[in-house]
Amino acid sequence: MGWNVTRFNRKLDNVCEKLTAAGVKGLRGELGEAATGRRAALVEYAVATLLVGADDLPLLDIERRANLGPTSRPDHDDVEGNR
Repeated sequence: MGWNVTRFNRKLDNVCEKLTAAGVKGLRGELGEAATGRRAALVEYAVATLLVGADDLPLLDIERRANLGPTSRPDHDDVEGNR
């Protein structure tokens, strides 16, 4: 999506906190620590509950292009790796 790791983790924390407050299990560890498999748990929840569907996937490319801009290139901290 064109975000560095720090920004991605902040966004992930925010989504996980909101869903945890709504009663979703497995997105947070004990005593405020992050759940080890929270990315996988979040994806599984989002797909299983139809929170995200196949029609939403093109939005990832749109967001990435918007964040990177026309001349930007991802750096080594890009969450998606070297592209």
